[in-house]
Amino acid sequence: MIDPINSKLYKETLEKWGFYSQLNQLQEECAELIVACNKLRRNVDESKSMMIDELADVVIMTQQIIHSMQVEKEIDDRIKFKLDRLRERLGK
Repeated sequence: MIDPINSKLYKETLEKWGFYSQLNQLQEECAELIVACNKLRRNVDESKSMMIDELADVVIMTQQIIHSMQVEKEIDDRIKFKLDRLRERLGK
């Protein structure tokens, strides 16, 4: 669920830069997260803080896209489904 305060911020962001610009930004942040994952795996200095920053960026951008597409309920339902499936796979 997206916090109402963030919802207002996401709306303003999308009004300023537009959906496709933000979608491109999400792609860029995902690419930067891939780089951070590789650096963390190789134990590069500062990799943990880089990972934290990139995870935060991806979460924010993902929430913006979810908000703009108005699919919060659908996403919540899929997350629940996938977590339930994971529990099953773990035998819980």
